[in-house]
Amino acid sequence: MSKYIGLVLPSAPNYSETFFISKIKGLQDAGHKVVVFTKASDRKFTLCSVKIAPKVEKDKKLQQGIKLIFSIASLFVKVPARVLKFIKLNKSEGNSWKRTFEDLYLNQHILVENLDWIHFGFATMAIRKELLAATIGCKMAVSFRGY
Repeated sequence: MSKYIGLVLPSAPNYSETFFISKIKGLQDAGHKVVVFTKASDRKFTLCSVKIAPKVEKDKKLQQGIKLIFSIASLFVKVPARVLKFIKLNKSEGNSWKRTFEDLYLNQHILVENLDWIHFGFATMAIRKELLAATIGCKMAVSFRGY
């Protein structure tokens, strides 16, 4: 049975990053759909689709606030049940409203996907994303490699 797998990385893998390239190719060869979620991409990556995280502009607080409001409103339209579940889970962890809305903004590119699995390529990539799997209703994996 084919799965939709999201791989969360700091950037789309380079040709020299054989672990991730092999992982993506192996999953695709097994019939699975793979998407890479990343903070930035400065080049073309054609092995699978790449979804870029929304930008945070710390020096432009008004513009950032407007982007946050429109992004969360858009999420409410696209996936209202997930937004409410994410808020409930975030608040049950004792997070402030400010952090909850920031996390919604930061993770919007992932929350709209109907993933079966989300895999964090590095443990640091899971920070502030710990509740995504429960919100989406998918399984989660984290690689403990590197530094």
